[in-house]
Amino acid sequence: MESKIENFISEIMNSCKISDNDIISIQSSFSAITASLNVRPSDFAKQVKGFLNSSITMVMPAYNFHDWTEHKQFSAIKTKSEVGALSESFRASSNVIRTKHPIHSLSVFGNYSEVFSQFNNTNSFDTDSPFDFILKQNGIYITIGTDLEMPFL
Repeated sequence: MESKIENFISEIMNSCKISDNDIISIQSSFSAITASLNVRPSDFAKQVKGFLNSSITMVMPAYNFHDWTEHKQFSAIKTKSEVGALSESFRASSNVIRTKHPIHSLSVFGNYSEVFSQFNNTNSFDTDSPFDFILKQNGIYITIGTDLEMPFL
């Protein structure tokens, strides 16, 4: 018997028609998720990773606006994500890599992790960036508990 979390994730993935070699990027408001599922961010991140097969890549923002802009310090391993509890839980979970941009970094799990680990982009969204790679791979952008304009404000 599937849990509420598994049903929720399965419904999202099936409605997006996720298939092999896809890149899915998730932007979320975890308070909207937890209200209906009563789940911790770390459990949700673990469940999503468990749902994916080895050919799918999951990407979440791990942006940090303060450590770099205010202190000129950034560690892809230690600097926390400032864009929500789910983003931070995913970043800190096992087998997740983080891209190297000090402000617009991404946490990545799955098939294209090695590709994402090689980016050394200085411009957040230029042709040598992870965002350009996602665009060229026809990545699927999923918002959970947010409206579509939220990440672009």
